[in-house]
Amino acid sequence: MRAGDHFRAQLTAIDRLYRATIYSYARTIEAAAHQDESAASSSDLDPLFAGVPLSLHLARRRFEGRYPEHLREALLVRAVSIFETFIVDTIREAFTTRRDLFYSNDKVEFASGFVLRQNSLAGIFTQIINRDIRELTSGGLRKMIKYLKTRLNIDIATGPHGPSSLYEIVDRRHLLVHRLGETDDKYRHDYLIEARRITVGRTYFKNSLSILRDTASFIDEQADRLVQRPLLGSGNTPSTALVEIDVILPSRRGRAALMPEFMFEHEDEILRLGDLLIQSFGDRSSRTLRLEGEPSHIRSYVSVLRWLEFQGELEVLRNQIYRHKRTGTGGYPVGLVEKVQKALPEGTIPDGFKRNLAERLGISVAKLRRIIEYLQHSFADDELLQIEQWLSNNETSDHPLVDIASHFNMSKLRARRAWDLITILRRERDSTGAE
Repeated sequence: MRAGDHFRAQLTAIDRLYRATIYSYARTIEAAAHQDESAASSSDLDPLFAGVPLSLHLARRRFEGRYPEHLREALLVRAVSIFETFIVDTIREAFTTRRDLFYSNDKVEFASGFVLRQNSLAGIFTQIINRDIRELTSGGLRKMIKYLKTRLNIDIATGPHGPSSLYEIVDRRHLLVHRLGETDDKYRHDYLIEARRITVGRTYFKNSLSILRDTASFIDEQADRLVQRPLLGSGNTPSTALVEIDVILPSRRGRAALMPEFMFEHEDEILRLGDLLIQSFGDRSSRTLRLEGEPSHIRSYVSVLRWLEFQGELEVLRNQIYRHKRTGTGGYPVGLVEKVQKALPEGTIPDGFKRNLAERLGISVAKLRRIIEYLQHSFADDELLQIEQWLSNNETSDHPLVDIASHFNMSKLRARRAWDLITILRRERDSTGAE
């Protein structure tokens, strides 16, 4: 998941910063050892030692003792903050895919003006999850771990280290931030420590980063499995429809019906076109829409278009439906598929490539896997070449997808995939020729 990728990158940066700074401290001590003491009053004094005693003894006390200690304390504070942010981001990311995991009987109040200003349910969903996030960030790590268990069924106790080691790290962070490391009775009692002041030694710092990294990997793996399961946890994946509609727009009212914020009725529901819209392209006189959603919702929208057509506000040239299960291998914007296709290496995909590419594109790793499957396993190169040559040598009708499906004896959805891939290949050749 993106939250896990971001956490790993941040924690790696902390580790590298620590190593680089400790290395620079060692080089500073070496420079102090070779610095000519007579330079203390000379204009040739190395700028590195501006405000730093040249005494080798003092340099070692500071750069081998006090400064590395302060550095580890500061970096541990940041590492814990990164870990807590990772948990919050994981919860938010899981909410976008598996809202069913967050169902509860809790009552949430909204002002009527706020609700009516929303163009979709996304605004309300955002308020609901943000309310939970605010409570978690104010409640601290213990509340976050409890939330993971009750909502996402992720039990830290079954992880590589358990919650007690995490609690000690977080409590130490709290003392470093608010008491400069001075312990209180509760901390000494909870962790059987007699010391009146604590710091962060080399071994403790290394072990703490390892605990945070291992626990984050455990949470990320469990959450990634959750988001790949069907919504609502049902055994049957809900049926959807993928639809393409070509429309001529002679009037302003007709154009408004193709805008994402356009709202229409479905039985007792008020729906928004943007919740169904995958892609829209064209100009002010004609447009092509690609919609995906529940078949009944799409039928209600098409009926609105048919009524507007009867009123003379627009003309529906093509309304082609591809009914399918929600496998996630089709229906993505051509631009996104094109970016993935260009980034894929030849041959075997190396380890870590998918996570890095998903991070760059701003999508989940699970979604990237499905797009790669869509690109790599739908057609062989010679099969696509055969379809492209046939399209070049034959004059198709106004419905080329129907022609492809009929001639090559394939489903209309598979014909749609072939058409998308051929479009990408042609764009690449056109851009190469232009260069």
